[in-house]
Amino acid sequence: SGCCDFKLDCMLNALRQIWEAQERLKHRVHSFRMPIRNPRLLFLVKTVYFFTPIVGGYLLMQQITPDPELMRARMPPPSGEALRIREKRNSELREILAQAQAAVDEAEASARRAESSSRAAS
Repeated sequence: SGCCDFKLDCMLNALRQIWEAQERLKHRVHSFRMPIRNPRLLFLVKTVYFFTPIVGGYLLMQQITPDPELMRARMPPPSGEALRIREKRNSELREILAQAQAAVDEAEASARRAESSSRAAS
């Protein structure tokens, strides 16, 4: 609809302006030349250039990742049908886990029997 198109156009225009401003800043920064002769200062500059996007990305992710407790509080409680389905799946998973544990126990017992029979034969 027209309202959504307008909002989308506004958002795209804002993103385009941000992109252009970033490009102007990058051009300004990278066209400035000043040789760094001090090896320690050069190491510091390289370190800052390396870690800035990492730290910036981490901080950005901390800001935009929602709080799980807040998300849980916003969710409505599960319906009776959802609880029934969850319990059914949980019981099926418990059964699969019990079968896998029984198979592991049987394999360990078999290995112990084979080990004790090989000791007895020697």
